[in-house]
Amino acid sequence: MRQELEQPVENALPAPEFRQALQELTEAGAGIVRTETGLQEALRSLETLKSRHYVLGEKSPAYYYENRSLLLTAEAVLRAALLRDESRGPHLRFAQYEDNIPVARKEGIWEKYIVVRRESEAMLLEIREPALK
Repeated sequence: MRQELEQPVENALPAPEFRQALQELTEAGAGIVRTETGLQEALRSLETLKSRHYVLGEKSPAYYYENRSLLLTAEAVLRAALLRDESRGPHLRFAQYEDNIPVARKEGIWEKYIVVRRESEAMLLEIREPALK
């Protein structure tokens, strides 16, 4: 763990800047108003951000590892939001940002769970029926 924290990485961001960039791209892509294009752009930005790496700097090791957890969470949220192609709860899905009417809920179709898991280095999403209806 110490080696990972102290390893110099060229072009790395300070951990607070990395977190700020992660929060901004997640909010832009998976905020209250969502589109397929916005979610896809956020996922591309996430991949770019992951390749940048970040360094601890003045922050504690806990902050560094929180960033790693936030990165995984952001990816899971973005991928799940992209998969669920409807408006649900306060999250409004639009075909385009310019539209005035959100995509409707898909009652009966989307009364399911999205289970996110890791297999090797890949993040896999699985749609499951609820155990009890």
